[in-house]
Amino acid sequence: MHGFLVTTSKGLEQLLEQEIQHLLPNVSTQVRPGQVQFDGELSDAYRLCLWSRLANRVLLNLAQGKQTTSDAIYDIAEKVNWSLHLSPEQTFCVDFIGTNREINNSQFGAMRVKDAIVDQFKDLYDQRPSIDKVSPNVRIQGRLSRNGFALYLDLVAGSLHQRRYRERAGQAPIKENLAFAVLMRSGWVDAVNKAFAEDVSANHTHLNLLDPMCGSGTILIEAAMYAANIAPGIMREDWGFTRWKGHDEASWQALYAEAREGERHSAITFIGTDIDSSVINIAKQNAHLACVEDCIQFDVADALTLQRPTQLSDETGYIVSNVPYGERLSDLTSLLPLFKTWGGHLKQQFSGWHLSLLASNRD
Repeated sequence: MHGFLVTTSKGLEQLLEQEIQHLLPNVSTQVRPGQVQFDGELSDAYRLCLWSRLANRVLLNLAQGKQTTSDAIYDIAEKVNWSLHLSPEQTFCVDFIGTNREINNSQFGAMRVKDAIVDQFKDLYDQRPSIDKVSPNVRIQGRLSRNGFALYLDLVAGSLHQRRYRERAGQAPIKENLAFAVLMRSGWVDAVNKAFAEDVSANHTHLNLLDPMCGSGTILIEAAMYAANIAPGIMREDWGFTRWKGHDEASWQALYAEAREGERHSAITFIGTDIDSSVINIAKQNAHLACVEDCIQFDVADALTLQRPTQLSDETGYIVSNVPYGERLSDLTSLLPLFKTWGGHLKQQFSGWHLSLLASNRD
């Protein structure tokens, strides 16, 4: 058994816990701001790397202690048997999060961890691994808090929210994991789970999804991938565990093959519109890279005058969107009447539909 720390954006930890319990029903979780902790097998962590739509990083606990002085951090790092994780010929990098009165910047904290690793290799092998801050073979993360210090191996080596399908984006792109969180909050994800559990072959017309201000298409692409049971990590080729000495390649390949075999056809209708034709073109390209271009219909249209699509005239569904919102008071003042007009239009054209909007201001 290993200890794992899974990070996400602050505010999404409760949703992340739900997701982890859905993917790993046999583990017990502990929630803290922006993170979820659990004990499990390495295969559990691999499954989260491949399948989590909300996580940023999956970290394997290597060591921890309650002391937070500079010397204590060195000692905690020095007690790890680093030869189990990398060889002297490999490269590594240390990311460091947190400061205190003695560790007053992250670079100093990272240097203390690095010194402990390098000194151990010099003592054992009379040679040392090199530092590579761009693409190291092994990425270590130190996390300093009021409760102590912990060292982790970064199994992702990057953020899981980057699905590798979004080469281009609009002016205010929503992160992929936040887009999926909005879908969860809207109730659409639970409805999909229930519908597919009851009858995979049915036409789930009540699950239709419309984004009338779709931008580069992230919400719709995330939804289409979920409906098609496409693992969000399936396109990622390089992982933090790839060159780690503890990596279990057979376990990983089995999970990857299982994911590929589990992909399915979805009869759900996905429609995205935006008033900007250039971002619609970007959305189409992104959907193509995500292998869901056949599932989503993208069109140029003004949300304020958008009519219910002909093919959905007798159906209901979900409207989910990341709406434009002004950071300045003058922007907000001009947007308020626009949204009032839009609200009346939606009530008229989309009566009976579920509506969920992401905005920064309740007004």
